[in-house]
Amino acid sequence: MEEQEVSQLLRAGEQRAVEFKRGGPLNDSNLVARIARAVLAMSNKRDGGRVFVGVENDGTPGGIGPADFATWNHDHLRDKIAVYADPYVAFDVENLDFKGASIIVLHVMEFEDVPVICKKAFEQILRDGTIYVRGRRKPESVPIMSHSDMRELMDLAAEKAVARFSRLRQAATTPVDANLFDKELGDFWPSR
Repeated sequence: MEEQEVSQLLRAGEQRAVEFKRGGPLNDSNLVARIARAVLAMSNKRDGGRVFVGVENDGTPGGIGPADFATWNHDHLRDKIAVYADPYVAFDVENLDFKGASIIVLHVMEFEDVPVICKKAFEQILRDGTIYVRGRRKPESVPIMSHSDMRELMDLAAEKAVARFSRLRQAATTPVDANLFDKELGDFWPSR
């Protein structure tokens, strides 16, 4: 991300597609659970979103200290978040040095086939079996509670199901070249 884009996002504050989390070590289970909740919510949002780690709630880039930053192994982060996601979440990890502050940005993609459900509880932060979304009233990651949030999620899932069905239908109705088919079978199948 370019510095100008980061500046604009931090100035604008948290939004439906942007959430900030303070810095700390990757072995801070409480921090990881809060990040996981944000990632789950972003994955259930059309076009996904971004989670900035090392940024205070007011958009101030506090960063992640050098000792804590050294603990942020991307594979370990993926493993820690995967513990909470069913079926899975897809995200890219970007390290930024923004005005001297080390920041990590998680670029979260929307779910691929079905909405992502939390599969493991953590203290008061995550509940097993809960679908998290980005709230409409206030930009926060919350359990799905309103009919409009549920409809939005169901519409997105239905669009994906229709697209998947269309691809399968197209593949199933594509004409087969009998000569090419026989050639591919070769000696496996006796001649017709």
